[in-house]
Amino acid sequence: MDDTDNIEIDEEEFDDAPIGKKLGKNKTADDEDYSESGSEANSDDLNSNTDNSDIDDEDEEDDDMDDDTEADFDEDIKGKTIENNATTERQNAFVDISDDDDDDEEDNDENYLQKFGESIQNKIIDDSHPELKYHNNDEIEILSRVVRDENGNIIDPLHKTLPFLTKYEKARIIGERAKQLNSGAMPTIEIESNIIDGYLIALKEFEQKKIPFIVKRPLPNGGCEYWRFSDLEVIG
Repeated sequence: MDDTDNIEIDEEEFDDAPIGKKLGKNKTADDEDYSESGSEANSDDLNSNTDNSDIDDEDEEDDDMDDDTEADFDEDIKGKTIENNATTERQNAFVDISDDDDDDEEDNDENYLQKFGESIQNKIIDDSHPELKYHNNDEIEILSRVVRDENGNIIDPLHKTLPFLTKYEKARIIGERAKQLNSGAMPTIEIESNIIDGYLIALKEFEQKKIPFIVKRPLPNGGCEYWRFSDLEVIG
């Protein structure tokens, strides 16, 4: 009995041993499965973390690209605004210059028309009404009168130049008087019958101051003075 029991026990022990081993093997297999599942889970977590990090990186890159795009857009807008302002300033300057040119042309046209009108008016006056610009004989007669004081000094406001005959006036007077005498004018002095040259007669009249001429002297201000030849002194 005892042996049998021992045998049975041994068999049971023998039977139990494989079970334990089997359990150990099963436990090892479960551990391996768990470790594999854990590793797979960890790998999944890592993959998910990697994916999340990739997504975050992509989001950051998208944000950076958006910022860069906005910055470039702002710079483009600023550049276009500056260009538009510069173009507007150039256009305004061009308009101002063109306006100035137009004003100058209008002024020139007005001045030209004024000069043109004045020239026509002067021509009409010269042709049709010369008496308006030139003194007549009566006016010259009055203007040629010289007013003197008791000492013989000229106090006439219409005679301010020196009362001396110039050489140019002398030559002009003798030449004009000789032309008149040669044209048949009567002499103002008594001459001999054998003197027929107008120049010689004009010299004798000049020496005696008998030439009936009135000298017109132009003045710098555009006016003139009228002097009788008899009122001018001959020097030399």
